[in-house]
Amino acid sequence: MTIPAATYIVAPVAVAVVAVVKVIADAVLRHQAMAARNHGELQGQEIEDRLRRLEAAVDAVAIEVERIGELQRFAATQTAVAGNLRAPPGE
Repeated sequence: MTIPAATYIVAPVAVAVVAVVKVIADAVLRHQAMAARNHGELQGQEIEDRLRRLEAAVDAVAIEVERIGELQRFAATQTAVAGNLRAPPGE
């Protein structure tokens, strides 16, 4: 009795598919369990700490955006000055 060649391909593929589905299902169930467990755990102090960190991050972004604006103004000024120093066309 011989085993069909397709069995050598189908069986490992089927095992791999089942393994991948099991891993994904385990991950989904674990995520749901963690979400249910963490649902009501944030207390006042934790929320305040998170808000402080968020505020610090927003301030840092605002400073960087201000620096970018200053750099653009400086570059525009330098470009305008360099443009005025060039000889007009035809001279």
